Amino acid sequence: MLCSALMMQAQRFSSFSNDPDKTVEEMKEYLSSVNKDRQKDADALLEEFTKYWTTSIDGESQMAFLQEANKLLKRRFRPIPQFASFIYAYMAFTGSDFADEVETWNQFVEYHATNNVTQFSTKMQLYVGFFKDNVLNKEDNVKWVAMGFAEKMGFDGEPYFDFSDINLEGHSAKDSIEVSDVSGRYFPGRLKFQANGGKVFWDRAGLDMSVRAVLGKYEVDLKYPKVTAYDATFYYPELFDHPIIGRVDLKATLPTSEEKATYPRFVSNLRTLPIPNLYPDVDYVGGFDLRGASIYGTTSGDTLAMVTIRRDNQIIIRALSHSFLIKPTNLLSEDAKVSIYIETDSIYHPAANFKYNNETKDLLISRPKQGVGRSPFFDSYHKLEIIVESVQWNTQEERLEFRPIVGQKAEHSAFFESYNYYDESVMHEITGINYENPLYTLWQLYNGNSYQPVTIEDVIGWFNKPPLDIKAMMIDFAARGFIEYDINNNQLYYRSKIARYLNNQVKKKDYDYIRLESKTHYASMDLLTNDLKVTGCEFFVLSDPQIVNVYPMNELVTVKKNRDMVFSGRVIGGLFDFVTHNCHFDYDRFLVDM
Repeated sequence: MLCSALMMQAQRFSSFSNDPDKTVEEMKEYLSSVNKDRQKDADALLEEFTKYWTTSIDGESQMAFLQEANKLLKRRFRPIPQFASFIYAYMAFTGSDFADEVETWNQFVEYHATNNVTQFSTKMQLYVGFFKDNVLNKEDNVKWVAMGFAEKMGFDGEPYFDFSDINLEGHSAKDSIEVSDVSGRYFPGRLKFQANGGKVFWDRAGLDMSVRAVLGKYEVDLKYPKVTAYDATFYYPELFDHPIIGRVDLKATLPTSEEKATYPRFVSNLRTLPIPNLYPDVDYVGGFDLRGASIYGTTSGDTLAMVTIRRDNQIIIRALSHSFLIKPTNLLSEDAKVSIYIETDSIYHPAANFKYNNETKDLLISRPKQGVGRSPFFDSYHKLEIIVESVQWNTQEERLEFRPIVGQKAEHSAFFESYNYYDESVMHEITGINYENPLYTLWQLYNGNSYQPVTIEDVIGWFNKPPLDIKAMMIDFAARGFIEYDINNNQLYYRSKIARYLNNQVKKKDYDYIRLESKTHYASMDLLTNDLKVTGCEFFVLSDPQIVNVYPMNELVTVKKNRDMVFSGRVIGGLFDFVTHNCHFDYDRFLVDM
C-alpha cells in the first residue's frame, strides 16, 4: 500500500514544460514528491535553484536544461540524489568558462545517464568539483587537482577536457605529488589522464632543481595518488654529463623528512650504466635507481652491479652485487662478491657485507654470521682460507687489517688455513649417520656435469632427500668452503676443496696441517710487500706425522706468497728443540731454513 502510494505520488509530475517562467513552480511540485526524511535537502535545493534560475542563467541555457531534465525524468531518476546532483552540476557548468558549450555539456550528461547509471550522482558531483576548483577526482584517500584551466571541452565517444602546460597535483590523506608543465587529455568517465610531457623534481628529497626528469607519454589513473611514466629522460649533472632514459615513479605516501623520502623514483633502462668517480677513486657500473635522495645500484639477470676502488690507478677492490645502496657519504651492500686483488691473485669472498665510507675512506668487508655468508675468505696469493670477521682498509693507508668489527661481539679467534689443510673430524661430521659421505655424493653430481654449476633442484633430485635438509646441507658446505652457493641466482659452484678432502681421506693426495690461529683475532697485510702478518699465534703445526710444532716469538708469523713463512721463536721436532731468529719456511720444498 505504501509503495503504491509513493508511486502514485511520484507519477503526479512527468515533465517540465518549455516555458522557463513556470520552471520554478514545476520544480517545487517535482521536489514535493521526496520522502519526508529528505525534505530538508529538497527545500535547500529548491531555494538554490530558484535563485540560480532567476538570476544566473540565460534563455538558451534554460531551454537546454529543460531538454536534458525531461530526458532524466523519462529514465525515472530520483529527485534526490540523482536529479539534485544534475542540478548542482548544471549550475557549476554554467558558471564556468565553458558555459557556451551547452550542447557538449548535455552530451556529457546523457553519456553518464546511459553508461554510468549507478554512478550518475557521483559523476555529477565530480563535475561540480571540476568546474569550481579544477578537481579531477576526489575520493576517500585521493584527490587530483589541475593547477591550471582546461583549454577545450569535447566529446568523442566519451567526455574529455584538454589541458596545456599545467601542474598536476595528486594528494593522499597526508602527502602529495606534483608533475609540472603537463599537457594532456582528461577523461572524467574513466578517471584517466592521458599525459604528454611534464617535469618531476627531487626537491622534496633535498636535491637541487638540476636533478629532474622530463616525461614523455604516460597515463595517470586518477583513482590512485601515484604516477608511473615509462618514457622519461633523467638529468643528474653531478653524476652524469648526459641525460639517461628510464622510468619515473611518484607516489603520495606518508609525510617524511628529506633524508627518509623514498619518492620520487627513477629507474634507468640501461643496467650497465657507468658512473666514473662516484667518489674519488671509486667507480660504479650497473643499473641506476634513485629513490628519494638514495641511489641504489641495481641490476637484473646474471649481470651484477659493480663497484671498484682504485689505488694509484690500479683496481684494488672489486665488489659485485644485485644491489648497492649509494648515499652521499657511504656505499653498502649486504650480499656482495668481493675480490681484493694482489698482483694476479686475490682475496675473495662470495657473499660478504660491503661498506665504504667516503668521508673517512674506510672500507669494511665482513662475513655475515648466518647463511652462506659464513664462507671463509679465499686467499689465492698466500694459498689460505681465512676465517675472520672482517677485512678492513683505510684506502689512504698501505695496510689491510683482518680483525673483529668494533662494537660487535667478536668470535674468539681468527684462523688462517692452508689450501691443503685437512681435518679428519670435518669428514666425520659431514658423514654422520649416512652410509655414503654426502660430499662424495655431491662430487659425483659435479663430475657427471663436467664440474659446471648446478641448481639446488638438481642437488635435491640427486640426493632424493627432503628439500629443506638438502638446502641446509648445501649452506653448511658453503660455510665450510666446499662450494659457492649463489642463492640469488640459484646456482651452486664447484670448489676443488671437495676433491682435495675426498682424496685426503683415502690418502690419495698429500695434505698439510698448517692452520694458524690468531687468539687476538688480528692480522694485517702490507700492500707494498703483500706480506701477511698474523698476531696472537701461540703455536702452529708444520708436520703432524713428524711432530714439528712452532712457537713463534711475540706470537707473530709473517706469511708470504704460497704459504712461505718467516718467524722467530722455538721449533720443536721430535727429539730436537731449536730457538731461531728470522727463520724461513719454504712451502714448496717443505723445509725450514734456520
